[in-house]
Amino acid sequence: MLAAAGGYVAWYGAWELRVLHGGAGVNPVVSAAGRVQEWLATRAEAVGLTGLALALAALITAALLVTRYDSRQAPPATEDRTTDHEKEKK
Repeated sequence: MLAAAGGYVAWYGAWELRVLHGGAGVNPVVSAAGRVQEWLATRAEAVGLTGLALALAALITAALLVTRYDSRQAPPATEDRTTDHEKEKK
């Protein structure tokens, strides 16, 4: 996800530099990203602040539950059964 976001930022930066220097202003990647942004903004506005807060709370709860479940599935840590006398030799 981070690589995709970084790639888009680099693409957008190169496009913006071309536009500032008189190049063509139409770019399919930038146009598609603008449509996605508009779609997300429209959905966020329709859901409202309460809906977004509830969705965030649900995601945090799910992450906590998954983390708790994963920690219960982990094998128990092995105990160090080395005696004090053996530790002194090392």
